[in-house]
Amino acid sequence: GSVGRFVNHSCDPNMEAKPVRIDAALPRILFCASRDILAGEELTISYGEGSDAHGGGSKCVCGAEACRGSLPREESLYEEEEKR
Repeated sequence: GSVGRFVNHSCDPNMEAKPVRIDAALPRILFCASRDILAGEELTISYGEGSDAHGGGSKCVCGAEACRGSLPREESLYEEEEKR
């Protein structure tokens, strides 16, 4: 399986997910460190902005000091892609 299964959400992530293409038929996700990651530290990305204002978002329990309190609704994961 994909290494992405080992990555969790945090409102204060230590990595960024970036789409890359090896060729047109083979899209991939590249995980890049956004700060130094300590040995044994959980690998995290942000799933996107919370959706309390729009309703429907799941409660976020990441534990970050700056936790937004909710995860995005599923459809909001694609809003940024649609803007391009």
